[in-house]
Amino acid sequence: MQTKSFTADLTQLHAMLQFVQQSCFLTAFPSEVSDKIVLATEEALVNIIHYSYPNSHGKIEISCREEKKRAGLTIFIKDDGVAFNPIHEGPLKDCSLPPLPSLEEKGKKGGYGIYIFVGIMDHVDYKRLENGNLLAMTKYL
Repeated sequence: MQTKSFTADLTQLHAMLQFVQQSCFLTAFPSEVSDKIVLATEEALVNIIHYSYPNSHGKIEISCREEKKRAGLTIFIKDDGVAFNPIHEGPLKDCSLPPLPSLEEKGKKGGYGIYIFVGIMDHVDYKRLENGNLLAMTKYL
């Protein structure tokens, strides 16, 4: 398992995604699947940066573990910020996307990130730790 820590700041997002991209490469995912994993990770990280640390810059630890039983990759994202469960009481896998925004709402940004990463990954799990959050996202080959 590879692990790396980053400052929870959007200026670090590129470095975080490069770390995940490298793990995808080592797991031998096809590039189109790797791109989706990186997109899912980006959506999760942006949510964590915005909601776990609304008024500060904390720490984010990313670990990537190659799955052996069934070929794949699990990405663990750990932070010590405010409790934020992106999947609420269960997976959103079977939920349909919310309706497209009305003309009045078009100027608003966001709202689809969770649906994107839950829709891309095969399994997403959240756990509130004693002093932080742990998001685990798995994609199989």
